[in-house]
Amino acid sequence: MTPTSLTDLITTPPSDRRTAVFLDHVPFGERVILHGELPYLDAPATASYYGQAQGMLNSDATVIDVGALYDAVLASNADLRTAMGTRSRTGYALRTMLADDSAATVTARILTATSHTSRVPFLLRLPSPLIWLAQAAEATGNTDFSSITADHAESAAMYVADWLRRFVDAPVVGLILDGRRAGAYAELPPEDIDAYQPVINAAEHIGWSVLLQTEGGVEVAGEDVRGATIDPGYWLGTGTVPQADFLVTQIPAEAEPETVLERLEAL
Repeated sequence: MTPTSLTDLITTPPSDRRTAVFLDHVPFGERVILHGELPYLDAPATASYYGQAQGMLNSDATVIDVGALYDAVLASNADLRTAMGTRSRTGYALRTMLADDSAATVTARILTATSHTSRVPFLLRLPSPLIWLAQAAEATGNTDFSSITADHAESAAMYVADWLRRFVDAPVVGLILDGRRAGAYAELPPEDIDAYQPVINAAEHIGWSVLLQTEGGVEVAGEDVRGATIDPGYWLGTGTVPQADFLVTQIPAEAEPETVLERLEAL
């Protein structure tokens, strides 16, 4: 039976591993499988990649990096970047980006095409609403995040909630809101899953779970389970696997295939 919820994936991992492992393998796959960048704007080619990677790595969910997908869209769409920067109001860039039909269409095509090559449900990885707010502003040339406060978390979450309703028919079981901080994003207000209630409400209505990944682990809204992040060093042959109800990880580009397969076998 095909898993239809995060609970299904956790209690009965499709891989038959002891603990469900959700792999973001794109950095590794770009070097080992594609020998170049993942062509997000080419839906059939992207779907083909995910099929190959799944056959090799057997993730318990197909993790689609929506943040990277939107980065590719913005890099190719100068008109959208210009529209996002026409007003300086905090949140305007994110709201404009997520309301854009052309960008949403690209996302929908990727999900539809990949659903034909994936044997497991999707988890959509995207920046947390606060981080996406900053990244959208940055795409317009604005790198001053001092105006972003904790009060903006709910409004940003409302934009994301409206956006995700476009994909109600995709085989998605959950959203991974990536709230881990690096560089200038470390200056943003602390992550609080309760501040993202608009996203949680919309996802719950569709039947999806919402996960918030931070340096402290992976919290699931409204569910008594908790995940952990496998350190990238594990895939390079060092480190151990944390104890948790499920595991989230990214295989780094520099990992060697033999080591990755050995470390997968050990999970």
